[in-house]
Amino acid sequence: MKNFIPLFLILFSFQGLALEAISDQEMKKRLKLFDYDQAQTKKERQKFKAIYHNHRAYNIVVTGDDPTSNNPLKVKFTYYKNTSGGKTNFKNMNVTVKKRPLIIIVPPILDQTPLDFALGKYLVKKGYHIFLMKFGDAVNDSKRPFKKTDDWARRVTTRFRLLIDYAQSLPEIQKENIGAYGMSLGGCLIGLFLGVEKRLKAGVIIVGGGNLPYILSHSKQFVVTGYVKARMKAENIKTKDDVEKYLQKNIKIDSLYFAKRRKMNKQYAYMVISEDDPAVPTRAQYELYNAFDKPQLKLFPKGHFKAILNNLKPANHDHVFKFFVNAIGRVK
Repeated sequence: MKNFIPLFLILFSFQGLALEAISDQEMKKRLKLFDYDQAQTKKERQKFKAIYHNHRAYNIVVTGDDPTSNNPLKVKFTYYKNTSGGKTNFKNMNVTVKKRPLIIIVPPILDQTPLDFALGKYLVKKGYHIFLMKFGDAVNDSKRPFKKTDDWARRVTTRFRLLIDYAQSLPEIQKENIGAYGMSLGGCLIGLFLGVEKRLKAGVIIVGGGNLPYILSHSKQFVVTGYVKARMKAENIKTKDDVEKYLQKNIKIDSLYFAKRRKMNKQYAYMVISEDDPAVPTRAQYELYNAFDKPQLKLFPKGHFKAILNNLKPANHDHVFKFFVNAIGRVK
């Protein structure tokens, strides 16, 4: 399928309740909401999980500073340490491995899934070290008021940054070559991470978008609709349109606000867009695409999960691999 972008969809992305643009000064002010003390980042524990022919798997917990509270923040993740071409000390079974780029896989709304682990193994075979991140905060916590959405975004973003802190302490990881891969909510978050964290060199966004007020008020994904319905009842908000207006007024964090900070070119951002997506509305996907100044693009005609699965077919997914090779390199 050719990467033809229907003009009406590009124009449509600017209709309705679009987010108001903010000044550079206001953007810098909002970026301070993400400030945290990197010196507090440390590994709390590591548990060996399994040995495979080309990698070792570890479950790791890293702690660090929480910008929303005085309590330490924890991030749990699985590390696929690529051992291809490495040397094993058979006395203690330690392995010396090649220095490689890192790809951090950010999970979808259901958190880590078998699809994420399969994707991680695929990318290990292609020559990368892999972190598989867990959110830590429930995306659909019905007790979290709409106005606390910013705090959730700050914590999730900080967990991602803690992973980069830790990665840059490991001798086997090329510190300047860190990429991220996310599907659905994971893709939405990578749009935010790219704008906030400059140590993230490249990102792949699969059916993710920007304009969170629009996504939350228009998504038909069951986890989102359940959360929105519960909060509408708790906060006495009558309609989905009112939800969108309320969120636009009360939240300060959105990928669209920070995208211009990076001006991602086609070398460092890659998007997959579904032209008829009920979960992350297509309009929101195009808004992020335009905010990032039209990065590399692959289009699919319909569906959310269907587009994700179609993108994972080898003939399509090779484009993603080639993107990473060009953006952050690889080590065979």
